[in-house]
Amino acid sequence: MEESILEFWYTVKRIKVKKVIFELDFHALNDNWRMDRISKYFDMSYIDMLKAYYFDYYNNRMVIEEVYKKARGIKNEEVSSKEEMMKKGIEEKKKILKIYTINEKAITDLTKITKYCNDNNIELIFFSPPLHKSINELVDGKKELAERLIEIKKELSNNAIVYDMQDKSELSYMESDWLDSSHFTGEIMRQVEDNLAGKSKKYMKIWENGQYDKFE
Repeated sequence: MEESILEFWYTVKRIKVKKVIFELDFHALNDNWRMDRISKYFDMSYIDMLKAYYFDYYNNRMVIEEVYKKARGIKNEEVSSKEEMMKKGIEEKKKILKIYTINEKAITDLTKITKYCNDNNIELIFFSPPLHKSINELVDGKKELAERLIEIKKELSNNAIVYDMQDKSELSYMESDWLDSSHFTGEIMRQVEDNLAGKSKKYMKIWENGQYDKFE
């Protein structure tokens, strides 16, 4: 979330923006996942950014390792099956939720962004994507977290629109379209795209002014 917020302020200071979409779900709001890999580049010149990229240790190490594998005919390890990836993802989420706390600073920053967008005629949408049934059940099982997430959507919807697809629905059970416990494709992705484009409102709550309308 930190990086998205930083990118917003970096962008609006340089170009005229008409519409912004922020992802808003428990993944993005995890206080233990704070990360800033980009602000150090904001004041760099184009040449300095190129130098930073080409002399980046991790980038060069990855390139060297891949070249070495190709030269030696070493094959990458086989990709885990979807079932294994799903199981691993669910176990990771269980661990995460044991120590999970909401990034309240991010909420404050998002509130400032809603004010800026209102003052500058920018359409602002917060989007909560679908959750796999297993993850949905884990989040719902953390009553205080589930209630706080609803409060956040309610609060932000007073000055923006929240597209909320995180209620359990048919999408949560479409196993063939879930790549793992967090990522999806196929019909789920098409439904998300249609909702964001305004072509549909299926499987989605639309929060405005602290309340929501639910469309089936």
